[in-house]
Amino acid sequence: MRQSKEQQQPVGTLSRTKTTLITLVGGGILLLLIGSAFWSKLSPPPNRQRVGDLTVFLYTTLTGAPQVGENQFEVKLTDLENQPVSDAVVTLQYGMRQMGGGTRAPSRAAGLGLYQTTLYFPMAGTWDVEVRIQRAGKQVGSALFTFTLP
Repeated sequence: MRQSKEQQQPVGTLSRTKTTLITLVGGGILLLLIGSAFWSKLSPPPNRQRVGDLTVFLYTTLTGAPQVGENQFEVKLTDLENQPVSDAVVTLQYGMRQMGGGTRAPSRAAGLGLYQTTLYFPMAGTWDVEVRIQRAGKQVGSALFTFTLP
């Protein structure tokens, strides 16, 4: 019995369709794996602490996990309703505990409760970063974060 033209499929069409589908699925899985590896190296989740009625987040931007050399940091401040706090003056004081002293780094307000700065870590080891917050000319408090650089 002969098939009508409508029922006939060109030879290899089904095979090409399966191959294309398998290639698309495989490519999608590969992209997911590469993307997750990229994002995991890009930046660790932010550290956070409560300071009075504020939540202070501290995380690196652009440079991924803190490393020896220059590191871009961002501080995010939110209030009790999780709304951004943009009227603060944020300063970071950082150093190695065993070395004493420390370096002061002012931040630049970037809007929406974000404050940006650059910290320079000259060597590997454990570093303390204290985020100091002022509002309306008064010290609100500070949050201490610790990073270990390989």
